[in-house]
Amino acid sequence: MLEFFISDGMKLSRIDLVADGCWINMVAPEDIEIQKIARRYQLDSDVIKYALDLDERSRIETDDNYTMILVNIPTLEEEDHTELYTTIPLSIILVDDAVITVCSEETPILRPFKEGMMRSFRTQMRSRFILQIMYRMDALFLNYLHVIGYCQVMFATFNSAHKSCRLFV
Repeated sequence: MLEFFISDGMKLSRIDLVADGCWINMVAPEDIEIQKIARRYQLDSDVIKYALDLDERSRIETDDNYTMILVNIPTLEEEDHTELYTTIPLSIILVDDAVITVCSEETPILRPFKEGMMRSFRTQMRSRFILQIMYRMDALFLNYLHVIGYCQVMFATFNSAHKSCRLFV
């Protein structure tokens, strides 16, 4: 999926074509979409595909045409009625006149940006956009760690109570 957004004053708008200062959001993009953006910004298609490889590690890569920031973001998957906390790569690619984000799936980190819920968000303010993404990523990591910690306490309490019950049987 390929989406284009641009800020106009205080309002974020979805647009149909690439424009100067826009945000290009790519979610599980198809090869034709990857080629289209790679051609438009003179990128090697592998640069876009990095975020689609679940084994990619976080890093920063620079070239004449782009700067790519690849980070692992937290995600929650459900498997056999069990919640699994894991990470997936998110790539932020800065090109001359746009910011490109690439991820293998929809993420709660970018959703508030798309829905216009982020205060002071402007597609043209690239550094601020990157910092806001990183802040959302950190907040989600902390939230998941809190949930995991709570589950561990509950599990330990349950085990302790279960052992006490066996003493009285």
